[in-house]
Amino acid sequence: MLDLCRNALQAFASHGCRIDEATPDFPAEDIWHTSLTWRWRANLGLHAFYADPGARERLKPEALWEIEQGEKLAR
Repeated sequence: MLDLCRNALQAFASHGCRIDEATPDFPAEDIWHTSLTWRWRANLGLHAFYADPGARERLKPEALWEIEQGEKLAR
């Protein structure tokens, strides 16, 4: 993936753009945790399906888990 991105950046460089490789000064785990938190918050919109027993039984276990994580944030 990194090679793919570097190759794509070469297209910008060929047009005169300056490309600098950056190294964040914070742990990658922080980015991952933030991404999960946003995703869980976004899934709160699915609560109506979660609350309806008929709809809930059709949700995948992964979807149920995502919604439950979002509900923990809302408490």
